[in-house]
Amino acid sequence: MRQVLFLLLLAAPLLCVPALVTAAPDMKLVMVQLLHRHGARTAEPSYNKTQICGDTPCGYLTWPGIEMLGKTGAFLRSRYNTDASVVSEPMFPSEDYDLDVAYSRSTDVQRTLQSAESFLRGFFPNLKSLYPAIHTVPEQDDYILYTNYVPQFQFYWSLDMAGVRAVCNPVVDRNFPDFSTLTTIAQEVYSEGYCSDFTRRTDCAFTLFDIAVSKEAIGELENYPKLKTNRVRLSQVAREHFARQYVYNRSDTRCFQQGSSGQPILQEFVKNIGAAMAGTSSYKLYHYSAHDTTLSRIACSLQDTADDGLLPPFAQTLVLELLQNLSDSSYHVRVLRGHTGQSRASGFEFAWEPDWQLKCMSASGQLYNASGNRCSVADFTRFVQWSAAPAGSTGYCYLDEKYRQLRNCPEGGIGAGEAWQALSTGCQYYRKRCPLYSCDAGYMLDSSSLQCVCVALSCLLTSSTAGPGLPDGSPHGAANNTTAKTSGLSAGGTAAVAMGTFCIGALLAGFVTAAVLLCCKHRKRAAFPEV
Repeated sequence: MRQVLFLLLLAAPLLCVPALVTAAPDMKLVMVQLLHRHGARTAEPSYNKTQICGDTPCGYLTWPGIEMLGKTGAFLRSRYNTDASVVSEPMFPSEDYDLDVAYSRSTDVQRTLQSAESFLRGFFPNLKSLYPAIHTVPEQDDYILYTNYVPQFQFYWSLDMAGVRAVCNPVVDRNFPDFSTLTTIAQEVYSEGYCSDFTRRTDCAFTLFDIAVSKEAIGELENYPKLKTNRVRLSQVAREHFARQYVYNRSDTRCFQQGSSGQPILQEFVKNIGAAMAGTSSYKLYHYSAHDTTLSRIACSLQDTADDGLLPPFAQTLVLELLQNLSDSSYHVRVLRGHTGQSRASGFEFAWEPDWQLKCMSASGQLYNASGNRCSVADFTRFVQWSAAPAGSTGYCYLDEKYRQLRNCPEGGIGAGEAWQALSTGCQYYRKRCPLYSCDAGYMLDSSSLQCVCVALSCLLTSSTAGPGLPDGSPHGAANNTTAKTSGLSAGGTAAVAMGTFCIGALLAGFVTAAVLLCCKHRKRAAFPEV
């Protein structure tokens, strides 16, 4: 009995060991990818900017915004260096910024570039060792992080406001049945003029919500009690506004053909995962700085329509962790999402969003909720391809009938010497963005004039005009209204003359070539006589 008690006493301290062992991960963390929204910024009104935005220019990052991203970086550094449930040893032990370990990319917007640097300063405390290298491309060329410039979304904003209001106005009316409530809120924040037009009540509500969240972050929302009281109701209009654009529905032809709105960055994530698994990438951290629209599109692509998904708060961060199973070497993905507090009272501390749920797809094509927001790389990739990839090569250049009508491009094109066709602003935009899909069969886009020019025999023979080539310069102006002079011949006559001219030219070329060869042969014989 004494021996048993002695053994139990010896074993008692070991009872604590399993807790340490089980806390150690059974998965090795291989790589981290994250995309965050910029931190808090001032509002972006088109009017009364000084009164609304104060000393900080409208749309610029504020000091609370800088603090948000610094706190986010520090939180994640701690997770990947000291959290025993995630790593068994520090993944980023050095406090120095290392270009060989971390890759950063941002949209070409001041607030996202500044937010990217703020995050890196939190993640690498000794950032002074090397200035951060943050990759970017011009906004209009950024199809990965800033897809606002693809025709679908550009036309949504510039050509389809009637459609937007038709969807969002009922939400405004439901939340603000008395329009005077909206105008009273507007008076509080120097927006009474902008919000005086009842037909633009959706625009008004969306702008007031933007002002509310910007004031909350800098601790000034308390100064506007009506705005504070109605903040949640205003958010419902903004939520519907984003849902109208980004929610993905495979049964909708446009969605299916274009692919989901978040597919470019999701494909980038998948590509980076493949590179890490193949050992062709040295990066342990892929870091992207973007916008609420970027995150909202990703959320909709991943079938998430929660409030935080459709209305990403400032500094919201989506994290993808690539894990390798220590027993069978299989690879898995864990996807998490969180954000900092949005007010000074919160201290801007970062926390995970408890209602976030990752979905994956099994080999049999069944969608399922991933346990612990983790699934195999194969199931994650399969889900991304199912929910994101376009059905054909047209992708974002695909437009449904409504948007083709809004684009307003003329049918067919022109033959050589014919007057230019008048092009709407929408048509010019589309042809610049999607040159491969701008012209009908038999026509080719002229990149300078944006005209579809006939290059096939089928349309050349049906051309009824001939004359000088296309005039130089812009497709705008008098050239659009100038009718090219005709030659007086029918289309068949024009073709016959052209063919006759070609044959005569070919015969002449043959005679000249034969004469030259005879001369050369004669000279060679004279210079090198046989011996």
